[in-house]
Amino acid sequence: MAKGRMINQKITMDKKINDLSNDTSRLGFTWLISFADVEGRTPGDPAIVKSLLFPRRLDITPEQVELFIQEWAAAGLIIWYEAEDDLWIQFPKFDDNQIGLRKNREAPSHIPAPSLRRNSGETPDELPVNLTEVKRTENNRVAEIFKFYSNNIAMLTPYIQDELGDTLDEYGFDWVMDAMKIAVENNARNMRYIRAVLDNRKNGKGPQKKELSTSELLDMKGY
Repeated sequence: MAKGRMINQKITMDKKINDLSNDTSRLGFTWLISFADVEGRTPGDPAIVKSLLFPRRLDITPEQVELFIQEWAAAGLIIWYEAEDDLWIQFPKFDDNQIGLRKNREAPSHIPAPSLRRNSGETPDELPVNLTEVKRTENNRVAEIFKFYSNNIAMLTPYIQDELGDTLDEYGFDWVMDAMKIAVENNARNMRYIRAVLDNRKNGKGPQKKELSTSELLDMKGY
């Protein structure tokens, strides 16, 4: 494996990268490129990726890195796949961005390639699989929730990422997205208000739009 890789200047203008939830996610994605082998592949186990990218950062956990990987995969920036009982990552446009790459001067990749499947149709295309279709849908929804929160509610810290993940597990995508939109409408942009909307809906009070008392609303805005 080479000791470094080229970072194309156009990365700073890439919309998908700029739309990632926070700067740590953007930095992690960029740094991971430097660890790619000759085929543009790296380990994909979140614990290993964490050890590669943030060996001195005790505040970043493998669980947080897993959320970053899910976000990169949902955005189409990487292929996150399972092969030979382990997880791996491939950069799908690695060759295009590594100008002057000489594969004959590097050791061959020891990481298995992503498997291929065929789409329906008379002339099917072959596309890499991101684990499973269910996993891909989950990744897309997590990324959509993170993006909406960071763009419309507040800064998406690692703590908030964990709390949003737990909230998604408990209430599901549709309810959480509705609750965040209601929080924006009421200008109560915080997790406490979002949780209150969800709890009220769970208790049969229905989606909450302008239904909290003034004192409750002011109290939650201060969270």
